[in-house]
Amino acid sequence: MNRYARPSVHARGFSLLEVIAALVILSMGASAAFTWLSQTVQSIARLKEQEAQLLVRQEAIEYLRSLNPMQQPEGQVSMGEMGLKWTSKAVAPVMRAQAGSGGAGLYEVGLHEVTLVVNRQQSEEPWFTVVQTVPGYRQIAKAESQRSFGGGL
Repeated sequence: MNRYARPSVHARGFSLLEVIAALVILSMGASAAFTWLSQTVQSIARLKEQEAQLLVRQEAIEYLRSLNPMQQPEGQVSMGEMGLKWTSKAVAPVMRAQAGSGGAGLYEVGLHEVTLVVNRQQSEEPWFTVVQTVPGYRQIAKAESQRSFGGGL
């Protein structure tokens, strides 16, 4: 009798059960890897959004510093893809500034709380809001003409 004609009891290879177990283990590892990848992509997107907001916030604060709330108590302006809208209210009484000689100065000054709302141009909903105290000033008197240092008596 030919021994090759009969199947051997100790056949080589994988059984169906072993293949299924290997696939289950592989799928669990792949599932964990894809979950981690998805969370990483979401975190990167969130960080990019926060970075963009921080840069726009810095630009908005720089613009806020250039405002004179006594001259422009409210208004709005477009800056690239962003829209800025501000309102202000006095938080301290307006006072006349003193001149260097101790007399009355040429300006009135006061502190104002400015609320600056930043939104994206394509959206009317506010992206974020900045509230900051800003000094305001207004010239109320004209300077007297004075002689130059090189002028005669």
